[in-house]
Amino acid sequence: MLRWKDTATNVQPFMPTRGVRSHPQSALWKSIKDLFGPIVALLRLILVAAVTTIGAVLYCLFMLIPVQSVRSVCNSWIAFICGRIVLFLLGFYSITVKEEQLHLSFGSGSRPALSLREKSALKNTTNRAVLPGDLIVANHASYVDIIYLCTMYSPAFTAINPKTGQLRQIPLHEAIMSCGQHPSHLSDHTKSETTLPSLIESCRKLNKPVVLFPEATTSNNRALLRPAVDMNALFSGVQMPKQRVHVIAFRYVFQEFSPAYILGGKLSHVIGLCSQVWNALQVRVCFHHDAYWEDGGFEAGSPAENGAMKVVEVRAAGFGLGQVVETMLVDVSKLKMTSLGVQDKIEFFEYCMNKQKRE
Repeated sequence: MLRWKDTATNVQPFMPTRGVRSHPQSALWKSIKDLFGPIVALLRLILVAAVTTIGAVLYCLFMLIPVQSVRSVCNSWIAFICGRIVLFLLGFYSITVKEEQLHLSFGSGSRPALSLREKSALKNTTNRAVLPGDLIVANHASYVDIIYLCTMYSPAFTAINPKTGQLRQIPLHEAIMSCGQHPSHLSDHTKSETTLPSLIESCRKLNKPVVLFPEATTSNNRALLRPAVDMNALFSGVQMPKQRVHVIAFRYVFQEFSPAYILGGKLSHVIGLCSQVWNALQVRVCFHHDAYWEDGGFEAGSPAENGAMKVVEVRAAGFGLGQVVETMLVDVSKLKMTSLGVQDKIEFFEYCMNKQKRE
């Protein structure tokens, strides 16, 4: 497995991970868990199926509403209520959301410190609303990511084609089912592909934000995979700061079974997830702020202006927009970027399938 170990970070991003207990597990508790774990998992799965069915039926009924704005609001509420119930049934009783203040430096590598007044001023001028046509850039480790994003923002999901460098909009069920699939399926729908600016504009008319997973496939949540395409080329034509960009990073906390889903049977993974007493999800969010992209029109010499001058300066940095967004994802997630990507995941996938056939 050293073949898929990133030499710079010393991380194997495709290997399933196991939690490490801080104290030994008693034999009694292990026996109880082995006995009742499958029963609890089965009950949870039945309830998840029931909630999902109810949500799908209500969604279809609300699609009959002729007024698009009303239809979007109703579907958003259904997605939030049903999605949060599903996450609860999967063991995510509490989800920690932490707002991050972007603090990057390009070129020199120095990171000038923000004072408390500057941090507070930038925080107070941040618009935390995710609006239709906004772009959400996130790391990808599990189908749980997709359920959370659907719950909170009811967005349009996308799939990147590593061969053409373009993307297409995909429905929720396809986004979930494509997790853990052979990444070669990303290149099967070239006729429906378009550019990122065109897709954003069409989703704005549908009253939906757009979700972009630059990695285009899942990892084990220990590091970030190299983007599947050239990010600067992908973001070509995106106008900043007119286009609002939010960066979201997912981190999973678990005792034994990891919620990160790399490959294998989906049902067996969901059963393993439901068999655990609890699962924890940590979400780091960096909302869009005009100060990250241009002079925000702050009062000269104010803490907000001084803070803005210490964060990203896209115009002066000489870095492409896509590269800046990529660096933002690294900064917000606190995960290292590996040199491995989609093609390496394909090779790992085929290696595992061939090994399974030999056994």
